[in-house]
Amino acid sequence: MAAEIEAVRITAGGYGTRIRELMDAEGYAPNFPKHLLPTGGPGGETLLGRIIRQAETVPAEMAPIVFLNPENEQTVRNHPDIPPVNFSTQKFNYSLDPFYYALATTERRVVGCA
Repeated sequence: MAAEIEAVRITAGGYGTRIRELMDAEGYAPNFPKHLLPTGGPGGETLLGRIIRQAETVPAEMAPIVFLNPENEQTVRNHPDIPPVNFSTQKFNYSLDPFYYALATTERRVVGCA
C-alpha cells in the first residue's frame, strides 16, 4: 500500500525582503537566504535544516521537496546543515501554489510548510 502522502513540500523560495534590514544590521551578506538563519540549536542548526529534519519524520512516499528560488539554490544545497532532499526551482506565483498544485495533480493529502 502506498503512503497516503507523496512528499512533504517546503517552500523556501522567498527573497527575505521583509527581514533583510534586520539581517543587514546583524552582518549577514546581502544574498544570504533567510532560511539559513541559525536557530541557536546545536551544530549550527538552521531554520530550514530543522524544518527538513522534522519533515523527514512524516511517513511519505518520497523525501521532502524543498522549493527554492534559483538565486539561493546553490547556497542552500551546499550548506552543511541541509540534509539531502529533493530540490525544485519551479516558479510559482504564491507560496502556497506548490501545495495546491500537488493536491490537484495527485489527489492525495498534502503536507507542507511555507
